[in-house]
Amino acid sequence: TNGANLTVSNTYASLEAGTRGSGNLIELDGAGSVYVNYFGYVGRITNSCNNRMVLRDIDTAVFKEGFVVGNDVFCERNSLLVTNVANLVTKQIIIGNSGAFNTGEVYLVSSESPVLPDFKIGVGAFSTNNYLMVDGGGNSYELGMPFWTFSLKRPGNMVELRNMNVSYS
Repeated sequence: TNGANLTVSNTYASLEAGTRGSGNLIELDGAGSVYVNYFGYVGRITNSCNNRMVLRDIDTAVFKEGFVVGNDVFCERNSLLVTNVANLVTKQIIIGNSGAFNTGEVYLVSSESPVLPDFKIGVGAFSTNNYLMVDGGGNSYELGMPFWTFSLKRPGNMVELRNMNVSYS
């Protein structure tokens, strides 16, 4: 908090809420910058449930490879909230990744990043009821990829885009 900077720079070092556990919270609030050289994981290993990562009121947040919410088998009810991040740089956001019965929620709210990352939702077998909500706060965004590349692999997965202008060039 209070303008501090966080750097996780090793080649495969990630920032993780719930590597092998449940009910964990990582909250970065009011930081100057966050740089993670790999992924931000929320619920990484089997049965890691009810974990949460919150990035709020940050100047710059870089997650070089992206975010994964609900990575493995039975990683349920994990969530990521990114709100009021002036510059969010990330390659992809994956919700309900490789295992069965993953559920997760991601909320991107009022961030000013000009490019939306690639989204993959409900990728794993039986990975349903995953939710992504992007509220642009009236900002304009460019898609980093054609809209048809967004993946909604299983039934019950949902993407909601609110209060934004979106373009692809």
